[in-house]
Amino acid sequence: MTIDDLLDGWTQCCFYMKNKRRLCNIGRSPGSMYCGNHRLTSDDIPARVLNDAKAVGSTEITRIPCPIDPSHTIFSHNVNAHIKVCNTGARNALMEKQPYFCKDCNTGYNVKCASPSPVNVDDLVRKVRNCYHTKVQPEMQEPTSQGTVSVPEADIMEAVGGTSTAFAKIRHARQNVCIVREMTAEGLISTDPHPSERRPTAYVELGAGKGMLGLAVKTAAGVSGSRLVMVERMGVHRKADKTLREKNDNSFVRVRMDIRDCLLSRLPGVSTLDAPGEKEGRVVLIAKHLCGLATDITLRSLSCFPVADDGSLPEDVQGVALATCCHHACSWEDYVAVDWLKDQGFTSDDFEEAYEHYTRSHISTHLLYKHL
Repeated sequence: MTIDDLLDGWTQCCFYMKNKRRLCNIGRSPGSMYCGNHRLTSDDIPARVLNDAKAVGSTEITRIPCPIDPSHTIFSHNVNAHIKVCNTGARNALMEKQPYFCKDCNTGYNVKCASPSPVNVDDLVRKVRNCYHTKVQPEMQEPTSQGTVSVPEADIMEAVGGTSTAFAKIRHARQNVCIVREMTAEGLISTDPHPSERRPTAYVELGAGKGMLGLAVKTAAGVSGSRLVMVERMGVHRKADKTLREKNDNSFVRVRMDIRDCLLSRLPGVSTLDAPGEKEGRVVLIAKHLCGLATDITLRSLSCFPVADDGSLPEDVQGVALATCCHHACSWEDYVAVDWLKDQGFTSDDFEEAYEHYTRSHISTHLLYKHL
């Protein structure tokens, strides 16, 4: 297929993105064949832009990442003006005033070796295998029997996957069912047939995305006595919020912020759990596909709750159900178990070496499947 074939009948931006092997899907700027981001690749730069650049003494028209939010680009000569009106900047300013915001409160400050040294890969592999067989494998448990999907679980499948027959949606719906099944087996989702006897529970979904895991948990837990708090730093479409509203379930809230800056105990829906005259509430943290260091940041965020006398989970936290992914995105600075790794004989150099090998393996696998 040629570029001309792609452009035939195309009404959006005509810029071809080589890395994605497709045309840009953003709408065209008025009077141009390109969107605002890609007009500089053509000769139709608007007169207004040229005049603005001349007004500030700029002779070069270039676009740069926004200093506040690099996910979008701006004209280099317009930085100061853009900072004053950037939507992300206004949203961040509002967020910083919230009681549950504390800059970098969940950040790790582990220090790497001052002078990195070469790592013998064979020795590292032996250490990893020994650690796995002596420390990790004995603690692993078999998951709850999968079997067939029960009637309540069928409701979850319908709520999350709808009537879709697409493999991806069905796969994610089944994954959510498996997580809910494990949570129920561990007592994190109440099966008491009398809703009035249940303890108020706040399910906090971190890195929530669309909130489909939260929707699955909420469907299993029911409306009475449970509330859902979804924390996500990105704006997403087709959220579970709409489905919850259609069910007349208003016991949920979505907070758009970075987990790194989040004080869990002060989140709306969590801070009001132990209101006077109410039953003693509990908090359950949930997440699915919580990438790399986001898992470490989430575990560190538990420190905002009072710690139990025996050093176990904080008293207000009933349990944690995290389905992790993207281990190649971990970092030594934020890793929560650095002391444990050191006790097993690992150094920051070992960590970085393992990280590099995992990253290369992940990229190779991704490229392999991409070209199959």
